[in-house]
Amino acid sequence: MENEENSIELFFDNVEINTGNNAHMQKKDSFSGQLCKKGYNVALIGVSDHNQKNGCVADAIRKELYTLKGGFKHLKIADLGNIKQGTRKNNSFFGLQCVIEQLTAKGVVCIVMGNNQNFTCAMVEGLRQHHDDISLSLLDSRFDLGTSLNVSSKTNENNFLLPLTIHPAISFCNVIGFQQYYCSDAQLQYMEQHNAIDTFHRNVNSIDYTTRIGRLRQDLFRAEPILRDTDILSIDMNVVRQADAPAATHPSPNGFWGEEACQLLQYAGTSDRIAVAGLFGMENKYDQRGQTAALAAQMLWHFIEGLDNRAGDYPASSIDKCKKLIIPGEDENELHFFFSDKLKHWWVEVPTKRGKRIMACLAKDYEEAKSGIKPNVWFRHFLK
Repeated sequence: MENEENSIELFFDNVEINTGNNAHMQKKDSFSGQLCKKGYNVALIGVSDHNQKNGCVADAIRKELYTLKGGFKHLKIADLGNIKQGTRKNNSFFGLQCVIEQLTAKGVVCIVMGNNQNFTCAMVEGLRQHHDDISLSLLDSRFDLGTSLNVSSKTNENNFLLPLTIHPAISFCNVIGFQQYYCSDAQLQYMEQHNAIDTFHRNVNSIDYTTRIGRLRQDLFRAEPILRDTDILSIDMNVVRQADAPAATHPSPNGFWGEEACQLLQYAGTSDRIAVAGLFGMENKYDQRGQTAALAAQMLWHFIEGLDNRAGDYPASSIDKCKKLIIPGEDENELHFFFSDKLKHWWVEVPTKRGKRIMACLAKDYEEAKSGIKPNVWFRHFLK
């Protein structure tokens, strides 16, 4: 164990963040500038491109994060520092992949802070070494597919999502909070074909997508079942409106409000499934009095609070511990729902090509199913 921990430390440069007398989390929750030797279950990891300038994004977030309330009941958090950049462009990518592979194998939840969302690919490659059935969710205002939709193109921050939609280890891919005017018809068609966006309803003239920001802002809780079924969450700060996140790399006047982004992160943290979360898409030089870094820190704080309030629901415990409710029907038309009283969570059983799957859903889905309306999640994944 000690040799393994030492090998992880080799990937990192230690960091020292000066918060004066305002450090709260750092003192109460086992933060350190080096690897915590035992008992930690959450790891903070900074990462950046080899040519990043204007200061490390992770350090700017840390400075704000450490001033927030600590004293979590069930968590010990180790700040491992920043992945060493090395001399080659892919050194940071490889380091992050190796670290995530080792830590997640031990059940440590990894929180990654960086500038480039392309590091999502490293997060996937790290987790896939011991997990070949990954659900990936992205909070993003755009589909990072590039313009050509050519999978053979060189991967960068503008098209990194394209190979992930067909990645053999990714069974489900979701984009939450996209703004439709940033997405071409070809991109929308591609994402729908690859089952990466929910269709709420459609008619001859229009399609309404559940995960489009306009739909979600009417009922933010619609995103909760998607986030509860997520193994890897990748957050692009561009999903937040410019007024709340001025340092976003591609700012937009529209987007989630800061409070909404924090709520989504808390939904994700409460999931007993999530293993890795990464926050990207900001440049320090554009920040205004640290506003974007402060919001990013608050978003991660809500994620950590969600982790601290995990209830040990499915899949941490057997689905048999949940109450089972059956809506009669013939063959595949019979619906099996499951309910946990711990956090009032619901699931539904869906036949897929990989066998029957237990998918998170809403109480509303159960109520509608009693009236003969199958839940949207059932249609999305039925025999897919």
